[in-house]
Amino acid sequence: MNLSTMLLSLKNNMRIYVAAFLAAIPEIYAIEGYRSFPFYFVAGLLILLIAHRLRVNKPSQWGIDCAALSIFFVVFGNFGFSSMLWVLWITLIGFVFLRSKPDFKILKVFAINLVLFVTLFSVVELPLRISENPDDHPNFNLGVESKSQNFVRLNEKSYFKKALEQSKNDSSVLGPNKEFIDVMTEQIKSSGDLVFLDDYPGNYIKIKSGQRLTVGSTGIRQKRVLVFGGSTVFCAEVPDSMTIPSQLQKIILDNKFDIDVLNYGIPGIRIENQFQILETIQDLGPGDTVVFYDGINDLNTVFRLGLESNKSVIPLGFVKEVAAWVESHSLLARGLISGYIDSSGISKNFLSTDAENEVADLWVKNDEAAREYVKSKGASFVHILQPNWVTYQGGVEATKDNKRWSDMKTIQNYFEKYSTPVTKIENFTKKLDGLTSTPYIDWAHLDEIGNKKIAEEMFAVLEPLLVAKDK
Repeated sequence: MNLSTMLLSLKNNMRIYVAAFLAAIPEIYAIEGYRSFPFYFVAGLLILLIAHRLRVNKPSQWGIDCAALSIFFVVFGNFGFSSMLWVLWITLIGFVFLRSKPDFKILKVFAINLVLFVTLFSVVELPLRISENPDDHPNFNLGVESKSQNFVRLNEKSYFKKALEQSKNDSSVLGPNKEFIDVMTEQIKSSGDLVFLDDYPGNYIKIKSGQRLTVGSTGIRQKRVLVFGGSTVFCAEVPDSMTIPSQLQKIILDNKFDIDVLNYGIPGIRIENQFQILETIQDLGPGDTVVFYDGINDLNTVFRLGLESNKSVIPLGFVKEVAAWVESHSLLARGLISGYIDSSGISKNFLSTDAENEVADLWVKNDEAAREYVKSKGASFVHILQPNWVTYQGGVEATKDNKRWSDMKTIQNYFEKYSTPVTKIENFTKKLDGLTSTPYIDWAHLDEIGNKKIAEEMFAVLEPLLVAKDK
């Protein structure tokens, strides 16, 4: 083949190369996806070239060919991006670049504009992704975003730096961020409404028997404290030894109680999920004390319900779901959507009436049901309303000029209204105010200092119950 023939072949196939480049674009939105962008480009190129050859022979079959080949490469290539979305995307690319018939004009115009929009959006997104370094911005990668200098920076913590250094020196050891990503994407499972954790033998995060490891707990002591909650009980920000349950375990042992502490925290779960998990514990009995430590995920649920009710903010449920998905995958979209929500917020009508009703229905009723269930087993029950940034003295200022935070503070007040001696729900919202510096990594999660303080306050509540069980 001479040079002119090669150039002609390159020219004829240029649209295929362009299409393959566009086919790889979705990988930008995966975690550190730009690193695997070349693999997607090669896969897309192979798919489109083969589909093109097949199309020449069987013009009516190009869509089926493209979809089938996409599925093949996704399944056997072990790609990280959502398989179905990539199949749909590359099929759309194939429709735009491979279909030469003049039919479906309106559909093709729409498809071309959609491809152009995604491409231009991605051109802006790519520099943000490349500049994002998981090691430099651990707060963001741990599922939180730190825009305020008042928040603790994990990469300044000695334990985080030590774990990161270990991962750099030993290729078999993952860093804290990557372990967290593994847990969030692979270890959290569900069966119907029940959420549970698969075991994970990490260096920073260990999960055994569906629970994050509690240092000092044997799992065989006759008396137990079972701590339920979301990510603030799971405590992915710190190593196993610095979680709230681990620090509570140390305090309990230091005070000569022969009691195990078990960590039933799972990121993202709410009080109804905690109750469902509690019901799966077959040997719950008089020697046990159940602790529900929650409020943040439940608060966020009520806040989201408020946004849904505000039709001027998000007019359709489908649009809301798409916006939520885009926000969770795109740095650019997150800034745009978050800014819109920050300025729009929730309607006054929802905040004045519906919000309190939702708190009562979603939180208080589940508290009552869990309390009754634990009592029927002869065990003890403690429910704690946890603190967060909008209840913390250092975060009060943040609620004044930001509609999102001020709305959340209003909803938070309803949770505190129900946390009284009458309801027997402990209010921990001010327990961190005495610390000399902020323990917050973001608006919800704490560093090891905050976890220790919560463990101490938790023990103060539990001690009379533990003494009674020792008699």
